[in-house]
Amino acid sequence: MQPSSGWSQHRPPPSAIAPALPANNTPTRAPETSPNKAPANIPDRIRETMSRASLKYLDSRTEQALKHDASHIQASNQPLSLAPGVISRATGQNLNTKFASPGLTKRRKTTSATRRMPISTGPYKRYHDSSWIRPYWRFFSLLVTLWMPNFVLDKLLKKETPEKRQAWREKIALCLIIMLITALTALISFGLSSLFCHPVEPISLQLLSDNHGAAAARRLTAIRGRIYDVTNPSDADGLGLKPSNYGDDSSWMFAPFPEESQKCKHWPSGKSARNCYSVAGYESQCAPSDKTWGTLRRIRTNKWVVYQWDDVLRRGYIDKLFVYNEKVYSLKPYLASISPEGGYDEFFGSNLTQSLKNIIGTDATIAVSRNAALQKLVPCWESQLRLGRIEGTTVGCVITSGIMISVTVILNLMILIKLVCAVLFDWAFSLQLTKITKHFTRGSSKRVPHVVITVTCYNENEETIRATLDSIAMTNYASSRKILFIIADGDVETTDEKNRTTPQILCSMIVRTDDLEPIVPLPYMAIGEGPREFNAAEVIPGFYISLNGITVPCILIIKVGTKRERDNNMPKAGNRGKRDSQLIILQWLRNVMMNDHLTPLEFELCRSATQLAKLNPDQFEYLLMVDADTTIDIECIPRL
Repeated sequence: MQPSSGWSQHRPPPSAIAPALPANNTPTRAPETSPNKAPANIPDRIRETMSRASLKYLDSRTEQALKHDASHIQASNQPLSLAPGVISRATGQNLNTKFASPGLTKRRKTTSATRRMPISTGPYKRYHDSSWIRPYWRFFSLLVTLWMPNFVLDKLLKKETPEKRQAWREKIALCLIIMLITALTALISFGLSSLFCHPVEPISLQLLSDNHGAAAARRLTAIRGRIYDVTNPSDADGLGLKPSNYGDDSSWMFAPFPEESQKCKHWPSGKSARNCYSVAGYESQCAPSDKTWGTLRRIRTNKWVVYQWDDVLRRGYIDKLFVYNEKVYSLKPYLASISPEGGYDEFFGSNLTQSLKNIIGTDATIAVSRNAALQKLVPCWESQLRLGRIEGTTVGCVITSGIMISVTVILNLMILIKLVCAVLFDWAFSLQLTKITKHFTRGSSKRVPHVVITVTCYNENEETIRATLDSIAMTNYASSRKILFIIADGDVETTDEKNRTTPQILCSMIVRTDDLEPIVPLPYMAIGEGPREFNAAEVIPGFYISLNGITVPCILIIKVGTKRERDNNMPKAGNRGKRDSQLIILQWLRNVMMNDHLTPLEFELCRSATQLAKLNPDQFEYLLMVDADTTIDIECIPRL
């Protein structure tokens, strides 16, 4: 098995691990527990990845830190602020009680300089979201994923915990919302026209007569404004059509469809609603017939007779035309039937007849919508008086076009605004935001913020890694104000000429600060499923010296894998991905800033960072993440 680091040959067996303590600070040994009984306060996750010697070693490091704090505070006569619950992992003893004297137990206001980070020995603390919308979101995600029961998620998808199942349901809910928004966008873009804008192929009476008469290959006729295809001779003979009817209006020959005529309640006394009332004298030729209606429905087309507004204005008073809801009607048959020659009374009523005469030659849509009595006559117009449609775009098409134009304008404005903002930011604001102030440069006497720089490595060779680290070291930023975290993603072989692994290359580039202290794998929770959810890493504090002699404090983190991975010599032991490497630092900084519980790995990072940077980790202000094959500019850190 290849060693995980350059100093692995110095690592003693677990039974021989003993912390190097000063002679005058030898701590009292904690009582041993029964070897057959595991300490109750050690969680299973940590017990699987840490040996008892590792736990004792970590206790000793914790005792050293607490001793140092107590002695330092005693010398400065400051009240002591100890972290509650720093528990021994090997014995369960509270380590604070060994060093807290009665005169030093007084608590004072916790500040960033005196706060101590408690180490976590129990289950990880869950984040509590107090947002008011969270319960509704959980209910919605459960509602839309009811088709997937929990036992299926547990057995098939390996979502054993409620948190994992809820996360899966929320992901599916987000996908459904995205699909719904996409479908709505597609509907607005392509579906509105199909739903609300029904194109009508216009044919004028003149075009109908010239191109679709008896001598034409395709013969058509018009019945109440609708075009019917009578090219088939059997259909024409069955309807009783003659050559003179081709290319002409044949409305007077056919009774209206029952679904249209039965809606009209104003027929003359003694007449059936199934009869037609066109010009007087033609009633006998338009007797109703189910066979006739069936043939007409079969040969009906989507074409309409179209009138222009000039026709309505010019012929309106001659043919008694008016327009309602984009359709053209003629009052001539009705007025002819109630004339002395027609023989019918004004079965619409004298008042309504006068109102109908007033709308001749106009667009009566608004006038009819304001008159409830005229609205009741609309079914009668549809079944008896309709001649065709008015030329132009329908209301549905106008609305659809308006929506499409509005959406297009809004999207273009958004794109234009983003473009203008990007140009302004690049040409004007970015220069001010990235302006290098004097106190950010190396050698300045003013306060310079501390920067954490992480470099994630996988299988890069020494030349690539050194180029990246040299570019970081040579940035125009004080070396004492930046600390470098180099993370090796497992024991991975590289293309190095010496056949070294990534940890071995990194160890050869770092100058250690504690050569005599043993290196112990410390557990943490990684990104992975099943056994890969657990991992361990070694922490090696030291310094990186660039080719031009610049020294930068750094901490090398080598992910070595669980005890099972190390003992079985598994390939790429400890490899969990560069995202996991980044989350090690992000989760550590989050716990430090929030004064939350720390894992053993995070506690060691706190100790090493404090030793190198001479300040508590919660005082780090900026974080820069760089890949191992990326070089940065000399002014990168001051500008960012």
